[in-house]
Amino acid sequence: MSTYPSQSNKKIFHIVILPGDGIGPEVVAEATRFGGCSIDSTGEALTGATLQACSSADAILMGFEQQSTTRTGSFGFAKSTRSVREHPPANFASDGLLAHSPLKASVTQGVDMIVIRELIGGAYLGTRKEMGLSPREGAAWGAMIYSVSEVQRITRVAAQVTLAADPPLPIHSIDKANVLASSRLWRKVATETLLSEFPQLKLDHHFVDSASMLIVSNLSKLNGVILTENLFGNMYVGGPLPQTTCRNIAKQC
Repeated sequence: MSTYPSQSNKKIFHIVILPGDGIGPEVVAEATRFGGCSIDSTGEALTGATLQACSSADAILMGFEQQSTTRTGSFGFAKSTRSVREHPPANFASDGLLAHSPLKASVTQGVDMIVIRELIGGAYLGTRKEMGLSPREGAAWGAMIYSVSEVQRITRVAAQVTLAADPPLPIHSIDKANVLASSRLWRKVATETLLSEFPQLKLDHHFVDSASMLIVSNLSKLNGVILTENLFGNMYVGGPLPQTTCRNIAKQC
């Protein structure tokens, strides 16, 4: 971890750099000539000193994390900084790139979407029990928990992103409300929040499985802003959607 002041005409900004692991240090080193892994030097994926530095920084440059031992650091970082993940528009700068997509060109041509993924709740950060622990040593579980305030917050972020376009983009909320209680809360709160605070915006809902079918058959039908929770967002942005990078945004909404 290191902090660097960047000179500005008006003020000095302090940027915290978190190289991560895997290819993260290599990538970040090229940008900053700095690299390293917290877990190798301290035994912790995310130290208190790192979190304190992040909380007082104006921006954070964070490298990729690959080792399973450090994924808890990534999610802990997101929760502590109250981040959401905004992936850049999924599109193709040139039709010549369509052939490099894992999907057919007929499916991906014309795609133009932004994924807004909630990062501080859901199954990745819910209560859990591993196999081999009591009670029920032969069972394991992880709870997908969401609160009203968490869904309101991420919905407002999606609304702000869509309002930045002219005309505003449609919002496609992805859930599994026919099965999951947390998704039923998600759908209800997202709908109420947009109706009461952003009535001019268009919202529709898709089950995660039917939306996945659209992704592999007619992706442009989801053009606009995809609003979804942590696990479902990870499925999409880690799969067929064209993308180059992403950024975590700390939002106070």
